[in-house]
Amino acid sequence: KLVSTQSTGSASPAYVLRAKKKTYLMVRVSNNGDTGVLHLLTCRNSLNYAITVGNPTVTGPGAASNAHNRKSNPVFLEQGQGAEFTVTITGPRNRKDVEHGRTVVVSCELTTDTDRIIEEVRLTEMKK
Repeated sequence: KLVSTQSTGSASPAYVLRAKKKTYLMVRVSNNGDTGVLHLLTCRNSLNYAITVGNPTVTGPGAASNAHNRKSNPVFLEQGQGAEFTVTITGPRNRKDVEHGRTVVVSCELTTDTDRIIEEVRLTEMKK
């Protein structure tokens, strides 16, 4: 059973995206169910900018003994464990491709064998 996902933005709470710069989002998941569950996180964005989902950091009971699984996506979380993923979005290469004030929607989907959670975060393109 999944509890929730939470996103926190880059250094700026406004979720700004700039040319040739990277914006980082943190996605946290936890398993509060009775059994272990495999979690897969995938992300995309509305303008097809480069986006990567980093390997998770697993926390919680038994995380140290589960070292073989700690750096993979999908990640298997035992009961009571959590994972934090870093999602990186890279702005366009050319500044002329940035439209000041345009919204870029990042959609992240977390799937397990029984659940699917989708969370969207809006980034605003800025030239300066």
